[in-house]
Formats: sequence, structure tokens, C-alpha cells
Amino acid sequence: MSTQTLAQPACSLSTSRLVLISPKFPWPVVAISARKSQNPLRVSKTSSEKADSDVPLTVLDLLHAVHITLIARVTPEEWMSLGHGSRAQKQILQAYERRCVQAEGGWEEGVRRVDYLLGKTLLVGVEMYKTADKRDAVGRLVFSSP
Repeated sequence: MSTQTLAQPACSLSTSRLVLISPKFPWPVVAISARKSQNPLRVSKTSSEKADSDVPLTVLDLLHAVHITLIARVTPEEWMSLGHGSRAQKQILQAYERRCVQAEGGWEEGVRRVDYLLGKTLLVGVEMYKTADKRDAVGRLVFSSP
């Protein structure tokens, strides 16, 4: 992707924060504008909504948030919430094994959140939702097989 594309606003809404969900995993991905987070002393103009619109969330911000979330190791609590020996745990373990075989390593790092995608790791888009709360935009991540 070109730097111009990565610098484009991630959605048509004027927001510096986007909460992304997926039916494939239980945690949200929260994308925050890097420019906003780098300047916590920023003075708002007339309202927080106005200030947020000055610092749009970019495609790069969104991709970074998804990446950071999915490379995280699965916590014991997240793993156990699937149910000991459940079908979901078995499928995720198979995805973990495929990932490690393809990467020729990484076994010692354990199951990562990306393994919940069961190999469908190509991010094809974000479906935006209309919400009553104007401060946070909400979208659903859409994945496919590479």
C-alpha cells in the first residue's frame, strides 16, 4: 500500500476512535488516531467532537490496531472461556499448528489471537454500524482466506 493510501481517513465518519468487533473473537479492537494519542495536551475547540474531527483515524491507524491486537498471546482466561477440550479450542489449536508450520517456527510463543481466525487472515474490509453514541464509531471486521 502506498503511504498516500495509508494516510487516508479509515472511514467517512469524522472520528479519531473506532471500535472494531468480529464474530470470530470475543475482544474488541480499538483503533485510535496516532496523531491524537501522541498529543494528549491538545486543546479542544468548542467540544470533544470538534477536536476529534481534527484528527481523523487513518487506514494505517486501523491496520496497526488490528495487527497489535491479533499478534497478542491468548491469555489463560480467554483460552479457558472457550471450554476445556471444546470444539473451538481444537479448531484454534489446528490453526496455531498450521501457522507455526508455515512460519517454520513460533511454537514456543503459544496460541495467538490471530489463531482464532482459523486461517481466514485476509482483512477484506470493515462494515460500519450506525450507533446512537456519536463519540465512538463501531465497525465489524470482515476476514477471508488468503
